[in-house]
Amino acid sequence: RWTTFKPPAAGQSSRYRGLILHRRSQASSSAFIVTQDGVLVTRPIGNEILAGVTRQVIIDLARRKGLRVEKRAFAPDETLQAAEAFSTSASTFLLPVVSIDGTAIGSGGPGPISSDLRQAYAERALR
Repeated sequence: RWTTFKPPAAGQSSRYRGLILHRRSQASSSAFIVTQDGVLVTRPIGNEILAGVTRQVIIDLARRKGLRVEKRAFAPDETLQAAEAFSTSASTFLLPVVSIDGTAIGSGGPGPISSDLRQAYAERALR
């Protein structure tokens, strides 16, 4: 099972973002990260995914907070079973992903790790 990129339908709120799940595990214009058992999982940089400044800052902040980061591919089923998921980009910083194709991710709301990292990112940006 996999999800392909689906742009928001006409008239749909901008809170919806396109997501590419299969081999790439990334959003349409941002990096995509999931958390499992307190570990951040994101694709390694390579031919299929571009490096992002915001992604790297979030990874650095997570490591400073003592969180482990794994850079590896992850399957769509793993994404749907994640405790949390979020995208990172220059325009949205860290945007929690609360559902995919109608399936709730974790509790169905922003989780503690993404909330903490978003706050840390905002504080760093204001320095």
